[in-house]
Amino acid sequence: MKIWIFVLLSLSLVSQAQINQNSPNRLVSPEINASQTVTFRLKAPHADTVLIAGWDIMSYLGKTKSGSKPFSGIPLSKNSEGIWSITLGPFEANPYQYNFVVDGVRTLDPSNGQVVITSQLPHSWFELPTKDKTAFWEARNVPHGTVHRHAYFSTITNTNRELYVYTPADYETNQRKYPVLYLLHGSGEMAHSWATIGFANYIADNAFAEGKAQPCIIVMPLGHTVSPDLPFEQRQKNNTERFEQDLFQHIMPFIVQKYRIETDRTKHAMAGLSMGGAQTSEIGINHLEIFSHIGIFSAGIPNFSTKYAFLFNNAAETNKKIRRLHESKR
Repeated sequence: MKIWIFVLLSLSLVSQAQINQNSPNRLVSPEINASQTVTFRLKAPHADTVLIAGWDIMSYLGKTKSGSKPFSGIPLSKNSEGIWSITLGPFEANPYQYNFVVDGVRTLDPSNGQVVITSQLPHSWFELPTKDKTAFWEARNVPHGTVHRHAYFSTITNTNRELYVYTPADYETNQRKYPVLYLLHGSGEMAHSWATIGFANYIADNAFAEGKAQPCIIVMPLGHTVSPDLPFEQRQKNNTERFEQDLFQHIMPFIVQKYRIETDRTKHAMAGLSMGGAQTSEIGINHLEIFSHIGIFSAGIPNFSTKYAFLFNNAAETNKKIRRLHESKR
């Protein structure tokens, strides 16, 4: 009887929560306005200060000058009902992450159910869409691929780890083999990030439908192999080496066994953002017997041409091995 009372009470609370969420008096935040501005609101009648912060918001608004702290935030204004608000923008169509800082304490937007889970702290987020769904990351009326979630045990980290794999829309309807892209995330992200907040599957769907790219399998592994509790320098020193071991000993053999991929190195690519870009440079460039396409984005690699001088010292040989090399600092 006690169990049933607990279940009924739980259902009642859920129902009440749904009623509250659908109430006409519910606080709307963020609210995207017709002018492409966005209004943020937070009810905190006893707070002394409320700021809005986050790298996406602050960098877009030009609040992250070199040497400044990007999370210091922009103050909101408080009305007589204890509701803090601010209207920012106009913004370009894009997804944006943000958070509030209430009396010095970082918090999510309680009125926004869209939350990004990262390797650090979670963020609230919103998407400012284009009017006709033409942005490269937006879901369109095209054939959609499938994102698969896998778990495997790594003897490198002695833990269970996650792995996400995108297969094109036509993967299930034929038996042919596909090129493969190993796509690596940044230091603040997780294995799921490219598919959840990076929209990699929609980007691929659109590119394949438009004929801008050859359909391929996209492998999105977890790039963190060192405990986040360790000092930053130690994480930086050991993480890429351990990730490379995990990649070659577990991830790549798993992909070969589970998916139909081309074996020719000219059909193998690696790309990454920030930390993933640094991992791509260390692993991809030093293993051109495996990868022929390399994409390094916002990795902040100093003296790239000096570090990888062997690529430029014998340009003819390099061009035989590398079909495409892209390196950008921003």
